[in-house]
Amino acid sequence: MRASTTWFVNPVNPLFFAAWPGEDAVVAYQSTSGDTHLISAMGAAVLELLQAAPLSAEAVFKDLFPDEEPVAEALATLRNNFLIHFEQLGLIEKSLS
Repeated sequence: MRASTTWFVNPVNPLFFAAWPGEDAVVAYQSTSGDTHLISAMGAAVLELLQAAPLSAEAVFKDLFPDEEPVAEALATLRNNFLIHFEQLGLIEKSLS
């Protein structure tokens, strides 16, 4: 059986978001480290989903684009441009089950 990967914001290190009218970017603030990150609105949407509950890449895609089918290329873009990048920044963690 193939291992399933879920991604999540660690509840010990919650994120807080700030956005301003007319701006495309969002500021994400990590409460325990004090780090701030300037991210896209789409990136903030991904992080907000993962802060609410652990999700697979497929589930994140379906939440963001409910009328679209999660094809391999779109999932790879989500993983590479958001999930792996956010993990490297310490914003999210992954769990294999």
